[in-house]
Amino acid sequence: MVDQSSLVGSTQYAPAASIPLIKSPSLYLPKPIELPPDIHPLPEDIQAYFVYPFTLESHILAHGPAHRQQLQARQNAHVAYLFQREEDKKARKRAEMNRVAPGWSPGGSALVPDRPKSKLQNSQDEAKLTATTMITKEAEGGIGQSLSEDLASLNFGG
Repeated sequence: MVDQSSLVGSTQYAPAASIPLIKSPSLYLPKPIELPPDIHPLPEDIQAYFVYPFTLESHILAHGPAHRQQLQARQNAHVAYLFQREEDKKARKRAEMNRVAPGWSPGGSALVPDRPKSKLQNSQDEAKLTATTMITKEAEGGIGQSLSEDLASLNFGG
């Protein structure tokens, strides 16, 4: 049990003084630590414990710059590899989007479908071309002359 005599003098805890306090059986004080017999305290001067092998210093420092260059080369190769992977991902995505939606561009512009020209458009283009050539031939020397040249260029008899 806990000593409750200290609670009696306090007016704030006076009602709690009559309640008995019981220690839980699950709580216990740990056993005191027993030190091994061969342990000894550190001496006043601990400089003897700090031993630095200066013989290794030149060996380690000699490999430093070459190792740093090798690490830099590896890092550059990794950065280039990651950049190439990102570019490949973007190219695959663009190719997939163009496969699904022909004419798609990542800029967000309107989709323009790639359609082959119809026969009507082809015949209209040919008519425009013939009219243009007729006008140029007329300007050069007349339609009659160009027609006679066209007939002469045709070889009927062989």
